[in-house]
Amino acid sequence: MTRKHLAAPLLLLIASCAAAASGCLPGGNGYLRARVGGALDLDIDWRNAELECEGSPRPDGSGIRVSFAGPLRSDGRRMRMVFGIGAATEGRSGRSLPTNLTVLLEGEQRLFTTRGGDRCTVDELDQERIGALGGPTRSYKVIARGFCFAPATALKGDERIVVSRFDFAGRTTFEDDVADLSTFPRATLEIKSGNARHQFNIWLAQTPEQQMQGLMYVSDLPADEGMLFVQSKPRDGHVDEEHFHSARYAVHRREGTRDEDRGKCRAAFAGDDQLGRPGQRRARAEGGGGGAAGDSRRR
Repeated sequence: MTRKHLAAPLLLLIASCAAAASGCLPGGNGYLRARVGGALDLDIDWRNAELECEGSPRPDGSGIRVSFAGPLRSDGRRMRMVFGIGAATEGRSGRSLPTNLTVLLEGEQRLFTTRGGDRCTVDELDQERIGALGGPTRSYKVIARGFCFAPATALKGDERIVVSRFDFAGRTTFEDDVADLSTFPRATLEIKSGNARHQFNIWLAQTPEQQMQGLMYVSDLPADEGMLFVQSKPRDGHVDEEHFHSARYAVHRREGTRDEDRGKCRAAFAGDDQLGRPGQRRARAEGGGGGAAGDSRRR
């Protein structure tokens, strides 16, 4: 990797972290301790209130990246340490993990890097869930200790530093790639049970990605809306229950409705070509609360 290619993601990381609020962990127990020798002679002991910390998965998914920025001096200078911990996965502990280290001296235009994960190691890594549960964003307190057994060299010039030990408590955040529901196809679903007809405005989850997301992040849904999960295609030839287009849908249940009206149903759809009319499918549906099967149409 060339120096030009190396500098680009680091500049993006600095810009992202600079926007973070002061303070590392909401519980006040973030820290970074490290011994730095060589061109720099430092015993670092940064505490939560004077520390900015951020973390995220590595862009290539090969581990996590945790960044710590120390106290900001009056002249605008500040030191930042970035640990790229290989083979680390969300929420899991780890041992003897290869680690790439980058040290930036902001305001001085100096940068040191090990240029790979074969010069430092994280002896021990633990992750604890913090922040709100649920939703597409998940944060963890990251606790680690380790050392470097080879120097980090300057991006410009011949200077070298050695971080002979480090331990820290920071944070990392994972975020799902959530699609807007407006991008899902829409349809109308009508269910007939006896003499009653129930009509729902539904989203169609047709792709594996759409079905994986479903209504996971929807906290409020009108009683006449829901989602249909299309699971398989009908086979060619004659149509019977075994060859029906299978699907599931979830319909929000209003408080106070009876159990037999709960919105979990299974439906079996014949293909459009079997109905002789595109855009409409017929289905047998069973109410999730044990209601009788009914005729269902989707338009």
